[in-house]
Amino acid sequence: LVGAFTADRGPAKDGPLLHIYVDGIRDAVREIEARGCEVVEGVHTEHGIQLAQFRDPGGNTMGVWELAHR
Repeated sequence: LVGAFTADRGPAKDGPLLHIYVDGIRDAVREIEARGCEVVEGVHTEHGIQLAQFRDPGGNTMGVWELAHR
């Protein structure tokens, strides 16, 4: 588990936001878009990792991540 559980955020109104580890985040985001998902937060760096979030055709929001120092 990378990251942390925190009590300073309330419960997510749409359920948990899961992030999946990928090798090559920019390629993964291109593939995600090609498969009909909407990128809701493009690739950016936070605390040493690169993150992006997307919404699948069913309306679920998820994310992908990889270490920023690659």
